[in-house]
Amino acid sequence: MNTDNFIIKINDLKILKNELNFKINEEFFNTFNYKDIDECDINVKMSSIFELNKFNLSFNIKGNLKTPCDSCGEDLVLKLEFTDKRLIVISDEKQSNEIIFLPFHENVIDISHMIYEMIVLFIPIKRSHILDGNDCNKEILNQINKKNKLIDDRWSSLKKVNIKI
Repeated sequence: MNTDNFIIKINDLKILKNELNFKINEEFFNTFNYKDIDECDINVKMSSIFELNKFNLSFNIKGNLKTPCDSCGEDLVLKLEFTDKRLIVISDEKQSNEIIFLPFHENVIDISHMIYEMIVLFIPIKRSHILDGNDCNKEILNQINKKNKLIDDRWSSLKKVNIKI
């Protein structure tokens, strides 16, 4: 996916309110080398309020993405629905954690990385079928448990070690 669609020309924005819509699929994440998403269909609605030298960006993100379950490896469909905000100030100052500073000589801003970060940070660290209300594949879990119970004999002697702290 070409991230040029996510470049906003500041000169083209109206004073006051602007709205833009973006459709995101798995190709978007491939441009950032993020391989944990197999499929996705995400809609991003961005509204901006432009006042003098600052932009208040509001993102409304809704959709589904498919990723492997960490427990059983089967496909897991996660529903996304959240909002997030960013403040962009046109100034030659340095970046801060809460404010994005855009130098005066810049007339475009690429919001693709902002959207990427918002979505990736919203995805849970532990992805399990508990999140979508289903159960993991019991057959696969049983195979994993059997494999985990097999202990290499070379390590069994470590059970005899008694370490006192």
